[in-house]
Parts: sequence; C-alpha cells; structure tokens
Amino acid sequence: LERLILAALRAGGKDPYALPVDDLAPVDQLHVHGKDATLELARLTGLTPEMKVLDVGGGIGGPARTLAREFGCAVTVLDLTEEFCRVGEMLTARTRLSDRVTFRLGNALDMPFPDNSFDVVWVQHSSMNIAAKERLFAEIYRVSRSDGRLALHEIMAGPVTPIHFPVPWARSSLLSHLLPPETVRTLINGIGFKEVAWIDVTKSAGAGIKERLEAIRATPRVQPSLGQHLLFGPDFAQMVQNHMRNVAEDRTVVIEGVFGRV
Repeated sequence: LERLILAALRAGGKDPYALPVDDLAPVDQLHVHGKDATLELARLTGLTPEMKVLDVGGGIGGPARTLAREFGCAVTVLDLTEEFCRVGEMLTARTRLSDRVTFRLGNALDMPFPDNSFDVVWVQHSSMNIAAKERLFAEIYRVSRSDGRLALHEIMAGPVTPIHFPVPWARSSLLSHLLPPETVRTLINGIGFKEVAWIDVTKSAGAGIKERLEAIRATPRVQPSLGQHLLFGPDFAQMVQNHMRNVAEDRTVVIEGVFGRV
C-alpha cells in the first residue's frame, strides 16, 4: 500500500517528502463527503486545541491529520490493520504532523488504553464491521473522560433489507453488521452517554457518494492514480455504485451524532 500511494503521488506531480494534508484527501478520507464531513462533525463536537482525541478504526489517518491540522488536537488512531498503521505513520511524517498524530495497533473491543484517557472518542465509518456494538460503546465509554464526548458519523441500516454487496466496508453480509439508527441511539444512551446531537445526513451523503462515483469514472487509467481503489481493490467502483443504490433505496442511512459522557 505504501508503494502504491507513493507511486500515485509522484505520478500526480506531488512531492512525497513534503505533503500538504489535502493532497492525500483522495485516498485517506474513507467516508462519504470526505474532509467536509470530518470538519462538520468536529465543529458539532466542539473540538479545541487542548483536547486529546481517539480515532477508533481510523485507517491510514485522514480524519486524524485533518483534526490535528485544523483544530490543533492531539489524535491517537486505533486500528486493527497493521499495514494501515504503518502507512498512516509514514504519511503523517511526510505531512509534518507526527508530533500531534500517533497510531496504535489494537482492537476496538479491547482498547489498549487506561480508563478516562480521552476528551473525545471519534467514530467515523468504522463500526459497520463490528457485531458486538454494545461492547464497542462500553469500551468507548470506559476510555472517555468524565466530561468527554463521543463523535459519531456512521452508516446504519435503513428500513429496506437486504443491502446490495459489495460495498466499501464489506464484500458480503458476513462482514457487515448494520443496526437501525434508533437501536444504536438507544444503545449509546443506555450505556451512560447523554445525547447532544443526532442528525440524519443521508440526503447529503447520497450526493457525496454520487460525486465520488463520478470522480472514479472520470479518473484516467493510463497512469497510477491516487484514490481509494488503492485500499479497496479493483472493484471499488462497483462498491461505490452499490453504496449509492443502497442509500437511494432506503437500505442504508447515514447518521451524525454527538454524545456527552455522564
């Protein structure tokens, strides 16, 4: 993955040793509406420079680097994939943000952090593969400080089933574990969080997915290109097309939420 990303950067005329954060947006913002969605959730959460943030399932660190640069936060990325952590560290070093963004290999259901460690726990398009959601949110509650917050931007189950596969988070139903929004909402409140905001952003998400699909189709294939196909594989366009279809047919919804720890 590191080799592919660096080759695509060079092919696009970028200096891989001095990268602006936004140069990586085509490959490291692994969620609908990309950087704009990250900034919107950050403002809704009320991020400030002194906050310590945990990005659960943060992949190669796109949102983490955005939060560090735009808000001055110290961000720890927790991810289960060793290669994502390694590539994330490399990209963070090349964007000169290693002093504010770090990576930790680990399981979101058994987080390698003490109680009361973080001001904000960030979950952006990372819980769809996790079946044990009660355990996930219990761990998030545990590592949150007494006045901490949970920031959520997630794909959830719509009223129509089943969903069309493959999608960016799963090639089959074996790896997809979506719950209806009200089930997730009740679960989080029941664990001990207090709801601050809960917003259905499905309509704008659908527009963002459509834009992404159009960008994929317009990308020339004659040279290495920087995009999420480097992570998801050659069927990424089909994944995005199914993602758009699922939203349009009410099979999936996208929710933005903020909760305070009680």
